[in-house]
Amino acid sequence: MHVRSFSLRPCRFFDYDCVSPSGQPFAAVVFFMVFTAFSSFVVLSLFVGTITLGMIEAMGLLSEIEETTEAHAIHRSRCYPSSSRILMLYLSN
Repeated sequence: MHVRSFSLRPCRFFDYDCVSPSGQPFAAVVFFMVFTAFSSFVVLSLFVGTITLGMIEAMGLLSEIEETTEAHAIHRSRCYPSSSRILMLYLSN
């Protein structure tokens, strides 16, 4: 089994030789700016997703509460008729 490892000699990486190593400040600045912008958009996307999921969950709970309230109101109106309904029932007989 052949295991490749990094060499401690400068300008050597596996089987590749660096012919003229030099710094690239423009490329470094561009890479840093693109990386920072991309990372901030990822974090912003996660934040917006979290807020959206929370709102969807809250809207679901609100609709359940409204349905329950409507069901209670319908039940209450059937079990305990208002005075105008009692009067109409009395007059109709």
